[in-house]
This record gives sequence, C-alpha cells and structure tokens, in this order.
Amino acid sequence: MDLVKVADATHARDIALTIDATQSAGVMDLDVQRIRPDFVAFATYKWLLGPYALAFLYAAPRRQDGEPLEQHAFSRMGADGYVNHYARDRDFMPGARRYDMGERANFATIPMAIESIAYLHEIGLERVRGHIESVTDALAARASSLGIEVLDKSLRSPHLLGLKGGGDFSDGAVKAMAEAGIVVSARDGTVRVGPHIYTESTDVDRFGVALETYLSRSKRRV
Repeated sequence: MDLVKVADATHARDIALTIDATQSAGVMDLDVQRIRPDFVAFATYKWLLGPYALAFLYAAPRRQDGEPLEQHAFSRMGADGYVNHYARDRDFMPGARRYDMGERANFATIPMAIESIAYLHEIGLERVRGHIESVTDALAARASSLGIEVLDKSLRSPHLLGLKGGGDFSDGAVKAMAEAGIVVSARDGTVRVGPHIYTESTDVDRFGVALETYLSRSKRRV
C-alpha cells in the first residue's frame, strides 16, 4: 500500500490515519516523516522478536494532547520519580506518555524488548528483510512447482506467504506440517507461512518435502 497517498487523502478529509504495524515493524520501512501518520501501533512479539503482552505506540506531535484510554496515576507529572504523590498533580507528563498503559515499567517485558530491538538494529533492517524475502521466494517456488496457488511476488509482502489449494488443503497441510515439526497456520482457507531470521535453507527443504508428502497422501485418499 502507498501509505503516503493514503495519508494525503485522510489528512485532506481531517481523518486520523492510524497504522497497525504489528505485521510490518522490524521488517518493512515505515518513515513517519514521509507518511505523517497520526498514530502507529505495533506489538513486539511478531517481527521484533519481543515478548507477548507488550506493544508500542507512536503519536504524532499534533496528537500528543489527546484523551488517553486509561486514566491512571503513572502518566501524571512526577510519577516517574522515586517519591511521588500518586496523581495529586493531575497534569500529564509531556509528549505521548499520557497514552502509556498502567504498570508500563514491566521488569520482564521491557528489558526483553530492548534487547531484541537492539539485536535487530545490529543486524540491520535491510539484511533481515533480504534474508526473509529469499526464504519466502524459495518457499513460493517450491509450492508453485507442486501445483499450489501462490500470489505473484509483486502482490505480496517480502516476509509473509500464503498458500492455497483445493478442498481442506489449509487445515490438512497445517496438521501435516505440525507432524513434521514445521509450524504454519490456517487462515480462512490459506496456509500462512511466516519465516524469520532463524529460518535456513534446510528448513525450506524440510518444508518442501513435508508439503509434497502431504499432497501425495491426499491424492491417495481421494
């Protein structure tokens, strides 16, 4: 999607552009200076290799004086000190911190997210994306050679792959893959494949063998 054009259209109509980047952050470029979104939200447990129960929110400067969903003490002035008066000061902290959830200082999830994001920065976004794209291209080629429907590369993202077949293909393939130690999921009749930096060429080979085995068994049952 051309988010710059989307932003131009929404801003011209005074509509807030809110982006759920959970499936993109950590792989795809998302330049808030060019796109000018009002909000960008994303969980860390997908492509950022972070933990469950944690997500981040970007709020454009023009949106940082809004009404937060949660009204708690820990987003108020003075609440980040060692001694505070528990919201006796009703003013919010500067910036977007008014939107923070309660108990934001999670001593388990925050350090995990910091380490995973630092690791991805060290590797580099282009390297991560390039590797995953090579894996999805190889998986797509293998599936296509077996007669499985795959979207053309120009229509799909570099890091996610959807496979379609006839009958109960999605449910059956997911079960067969699980038996072979390969984790994929079924989404509305489509097998969703989401590799990452830990996926290697040997995994692609294992995937191809498992898929071919499943298809041959399915034909025999029919």
